[in-house]
Amino acid sequence: MLEGMPYPENLDNHFVVDPAKFDFHTMDCYRLVGEDKLARTLAEEVLRAGTRL
Repeated sequence: MLEGMPYPENLDNHFVVDPAKFDFHTMDCYRLVGEDKLARTLAEEVLRAGTRL
């Protein structure tokens, strides 16, 4: 749903999710609703992206 929305023009809006953190927020949502397989997949990507040199 969010992928179809345009990139925000005003980044000072505190309701905007930083695109670089999108997978992290999505992972946490999946975790909270019990979708552990999906959460794990995204957690692995978050870790991979956070440890790239």
